[in-house]
Amino acid sequence: VGRAAKTRPYRYIVKPWNEREIQTEISIALYKFALDEAFRKEHAELEEWLKERTEDLRHADRELRRSEAWYRLIFERSGEGIFIFEAEGPDRGRFIDVNAAGLAIHGYTRDELLAMKITDLDVPENVEGAPARFEAVLNGEWIRGEMDQVKKDGTVFPIDYRAGLLEHEGRKYVFTFLRDISERKAAERALRESELRSSTLLRAIPDMMFIIARDGTYRDFRVPDESDLAVPADRIIGTNIRSSGFGRETTATILDHIARALETGELQVFEYGLDLPQGVRQYEARLVTLGGDEVLGIVRDITSRRSAEDALRESEEKFRTLFETMLEGFAYCRMIYDDAGRPVDWEYLDTNQRFRELTGLADIKGKRVLEAIPDIRELAPELFELYGRVAATGNPERFAIYFKPLTIWLRCSVPSPKRVYFGAVFDDSTGQK
Repeated sequence: VGRAAKTRPYRYIVKPWNEREIQTEISIALYKFALDEAFRKEHAELEEWLKERTEDLRHADRELRRSEAWYRLIFERSGEGIFIFEAEGPDRGRFIDVNAAGLAIHGYTRDELLAMKITDLDVPENVEGAPARFEAVLNGEWIRGEMDQVKKDGTVFPIDYRAGLLEHEGRKYVFTFLRDISERKAAERALRESELRSSTLLRAIPDMMFIIARDGTYRDFRVPDESDLAVPADRIIGTNIRSSGFGRETTATILDHIARALETGELQVFEYGLDLPQGVRQYEARLVTLGGDEVLGIVRDITSRRSAEDALRESEEKFRTLFETMLEGFAYCRMIYDDAGRPVDWEYLDTNQRFRELTGLADIKGKRVLEAIPDIRELAPELFELYGRVAATGNPERFAIYFKPLTIWLRCSVPSPKRVYFGAVFDDSTGQK
């Protein structure tokens, strides 16, 4: 009875009863209760498990939907074209999905592209290689490369692609990322053309070029003729200017200009001499900074130019000596004409010592004759006609004239080196008249 009190109501016992029947009924009730308790416990545990499992499934479903949303967002917002197409079977290459960038790249609508295969976008020469690309992907490889494809309007353009295998629900697909690289190719083409022009220009430039560090170490060079180098070409990189055959003073000059170029950023120009097996050569160097601690040195052999300049200077000195010491007066002039083409004045460009002695015109260079001798048109009008005719025709003339402004007879010879210019060579012939 004590144990029975712990149970819930089981059933009524109808009197009369005996003790044995009561014990039997109670035993059965307790057994039944035990079974019910076990069932309820298992049911509760099962219910809890189902609840937890349901929550897990709901969480997984939420994560799946979230993942799919992220995938779709990335898929649609990607700047690269993304294509998914069949990897095998009779429909191999048929598009399953494509993002907006992929449609924009080729110019098709979604419905148009989903009715096509990947090979429909290839140029004919690339179609032949499609089976090998499919085989590589099916073998688990991620393939990549560049090729040409065709847009809807027929435009052929270059692409960069990466493709790999995607397996879903027992089926195999090719997952491809694709970019239009027309701009990159155009930039590469422009760069190659620029480099070719630069290379051609460098080959055409007769100057030597050196990249030199702040401390005077050669880091790179280009020379048209290696015989111009004081150091063998195979040893120059890494060699320092201090051990390159320059004298102490020249070395100091070069290092000083390197430092100035690096500190100021300004072009440095200087000249120096170098004793080579073929003799002493003269060079002009131009240094510009390359940034950091390097300068570009452009070096030109100016030996021939210096020789020509020296020869010209010597010739000019000889001419000037002859010009100044000749016994005849000489004036080099520029004729001035009016609008009607009549000679009206002339300018003295140069005169020699004898001219200044004969005429007394000591400071005449750069002046006009009407400034120096205002009444010359009235005193010697024939000179305007004679000088004007020689300056206009280039035909030299000789004549003798009594020059009233100086009251002397002059014997003149008038040549013309070029139109408008003339020279007057004259001598005092008064004593011969």
